[in-house]
Amino acid sequence: MQGPATHNGHDVDRSLDWLFQPFGLVGHPLAAPVAGLFACSLVLLFCLELTTPDDVLMFFALPPLLAAMWLLPHRLAWLVGLVGAASIVGATITAEQDRAAEVSICMVALGMAVAARWYAGRVSELIYEQSSPGLPVEPHNGELSAGLRLLTRRELEIARLASTGYSAREIATILHISERTVENHIANVYAKLGINSRRSLIKMAAVFANR
Repeated sequence: MQGPATHNGHDVDRSLDWLFQPFGLVGHPLAAPVAGLFACSLVLLFCLELTTPDDVLMFFALPPLLAAMWLLPHRLAWLVGLVGAASIVGATITAEQDRAAEVSICMVALGMAVAARWYAGRVSELIYEQSSPGLPVEPHNGELSAGLRLLTRRELEIARLASTGYSAREIATILHISERTVENHIANVYAKLGINSRRSLIKMAAVFANR
């Protein structure tokens, strides 16, 4: 996903590509820190709103909330979403002035967050379908599509074998690598695909068989 920076006009530093891709932080080590940053910014805005009741500051909650819906994996996105919802609703309840404006911001912000998450999923699915025409993804899930694109060749090879029922020891024998290495790769596959069990991986056997 990342590439070296060069001075060639056609080869640019791709280290920040995740900023522009739906679910760009799926499987990325920065996912949790970025989620924490978004959540803290939302809480800070809520605190500022309480100390400055004459100003409608929760309007500024929209950028981090929408960015979280666009970039983060499922659990972290909805964790930030819950923090954002609580902050915006809390600001609405405690508002002494401009209550109508606060209610409007609350409704618009929450509606846009849900729409942004849906849109990120659709864009990710379209990108995946274009890069892998005719290849089914089950379940039909934008985050899963993004995760599949992040798999390295070795991770994909191991995922394909694991999804057909091979044990870690058997995969290690087939590929002439250590069992520990296989287990590490499978853990990376789980993280990138947003799954947590071999059973979920086996359900995706048809996906890996065609890659």
